Formats: sequence, C-alpha cells, structure tokens
Amino acid sequence: GGSRRAIGAALAALRLDGAVEAAGHGRLRSTGAPAGGSRAPLEQALLRQIEHAAALDKLAWRSSVQQAVGNLRDGLVRDGLAPRSADRVRAKAATLPMVALLGLGLVRLVAGMRDGHPVGYLVVALLVIGSMTVFLFFRPVRFLRAGQAAVRRARAESGHLAPEMSPAWQTYGA
Repeated sequence: GGSRRAIGAALAALRLDGAVEAAGHGRLRSTGAPAGGSRAPLEQALLRQIEHAAALDKLAWRSSVQQAVGNLRDGLVRDGLAPRSADRVRAKAATLPMVALLGLGLVRLVAGMRDGHPVGYLVVALLVIGSMTVFLFFRPVRFLRAGQAAVRRARAESGHLAPEMSPAWQTYGA
C-alpha cells in the first residue's frame, strides 16, 4: 500500500502499544511508556519525530521517517516482493508495440483522409489504442506476483485478526 500505509500501520502499532496518544490539533504525544518488545525501525523513527512535536501531516516528510520507509522498501525489493527500477522500465517498454501500432494507424488515417476514404472506425480505434497506451505507460508498477502471493498468505493465516472478527488486541498485540 505504499509509504502512507506503512506509516499508518506503524502509528497504529505505537498507539496500540500505548507509546503515543492523541494530543489534539493533529498531533500525537509520546506517553513515555516502556517499549513492548523491540520496535521496528519505522516505529522508532516515528516515535523520535513525535517526541520532537512533529505534526501528523508532516511526519512522512521527515528525513528519518523517509529513510526508514526507504529501507523497508529496499528490503521488499531485495526479497522479490516489490518491483525494482528495472521492473518499472520493463513495464513502460511493454507499451512500445502499442506506440508502433498507434503510429501505423496515424499513417493510415492520413492516407485514408487524403484519398477520401471513410476513416470513422479508424479514428475510434486510434482513440481507444491511444488512451490505453497512455494509461499503461503512466500506470505505476506496485505489485509483483510474489508480493501478491505473500499478502494472500498473510491474510489467510491471520484471518482471525480481521477487524470483523473482533480480535482481542491485548492478546494478539498490534
């Protein structure tokens, strides 16, 4: 779900652990409660920023939080669960045949218009191909099959922790 979800999950874990509480006006405050076990690096970075009175909407932009999220992302990439830069380039390169088809269609459109042939269906086809090409080119690559499979496994193994099952958070923890 990206950095926003990672930060949200880490903040929820800190709140459930009793390490932070609402301070009003879009801020959290540290309770000074002892750590319930070892904290993840992202939780540590967030807690340090909260102790320095950083506003919630500013937490994601702090360098220590960005570095912790980057390290988390790097670990997912290293484990084959998130896309690498090469995967993103490969996804963009996959649109090249559609660009070639669009170019050929434009040549046919010009030739058809010049020769007085009907080109209505060709115009519609070019609009569909063009919009799909733009959509696929700019669509972010967020998931790999291995990452999706890992999420499915985690959901299946932890189904008893789904909110609709009303899990005992004090028993299971964050």
